[in-house]
Amino acid sequence: MSCRTSIIALAIWLLLMGITIISWWLGHGHDFAKFAPVSLTTAILALTFFKIRLVIIHFMEIGHAPAALRAPFELWCVTVCGMLIYAFARITGSV
Repeated sequence: MSCRTSIIALAIWLLLMGITIISWWLGHGHDFAKFAPVSLTTAILALTFFKIRLVIIHFMEIGHAPAALRAPFELWCVTVCGMLIYAFARITGSV
């Protein structure tokens, strides 16, 4: 592993840790009377799927794959995240 690759991997790892802390902060101990639960859930799910995308693209080498392999993964991320947000909003009666 070259020095540049190590620095990029470290930066991605630090970003993942930062997003984890933000997700935990958003989901832990907040009074839902101040925020709409759907808004917080949407933010947490969006951050989660962004983390999934970072891990798969940078640590599983999908970032260097041809578009024919990368596009289905990108579509999967957007579709599943959207479906989960919609399902939660539907269950809570927000839609």
